[in-house]
Amino acid sequence: EVRNQQAVTERTAYLDFLGQLITDELERRQMRLLERRLKKAAFDPLMTLVAFDFGFNPIINQQQVMDLATTRFIERKENVFLIGPAGVGKTHLAAALAHQACQKGFDVLFAKTPQVIRELMASKADMTWATRMERFITPDLLILDDWGLKPFGRQAADDLYEVIAERYEKGSVIITSNRSVKEWPELFGDPLLASAALDRLVHHAQIITITGKSYRAHKTNIERQKNNLKGSKKA
Repeated sequence: EVRNQQAVTERTAYLDFLGQLITDELERRQMRLLERRLKKAAFDPLMTLVAFDFGFNPIINQQQVMDLATTRFIERKENVFLIGPAGVGKTHLAAALAHQACQKGFDVLFAKTPQVIRELMASKADMTWATRMERFITPDLLILDDWGLKPFGRQAADDLYEVIAERYEKGSVIITSNRSVKEWPELFGDPLLASAALDRLVHHAQIITITGKSYRAHKTNIERQKNNLKGSKKA
């Protein structure tokens, strides 16, 4: 109706009017597809690059992050490791890159590594292992957040190896971890399994190491100071 009124007012030619309607419909469908991809990806949509404070930890290689935001690394089937202590923004950057990927039309899945382990282990009991495994293998980009909080255990290590091996040179993986890559072999428990898994992960990988203060702790301190200030004013 809005386009019709606009066409009448501006005396738009029939073909131009039809072209505008088609453009509107294409944009509407693209927005719906993006909404579906974002919902399926299962990450916080508020964690975007625009919302990330690069100034808080200036040691972060912003140019490298922006290059990753072009999503060319997904086209090249490369992996990305975001390494650093708690609270420095690893999860936020991973989610922001996932958001960029969704906008470019890639299928994305964001998952906590412990959640992936639990799902795959539970699937053996209800005979859905192959289906669950497919869920982690097929996306163009898989984000494994909180990798290596504790050793995997043999069964979990086997399952994660299957995910890694099946995705090798077929899809990209982003891993966030508090542990350096040198510490990852001990997570698997089995040196041979660790070597096979890490050889595939590291082969086409970019590593971003983030050091510095915890942004999460910084925000908590600011909120605490605000609350203390409000309390003192009331008093």
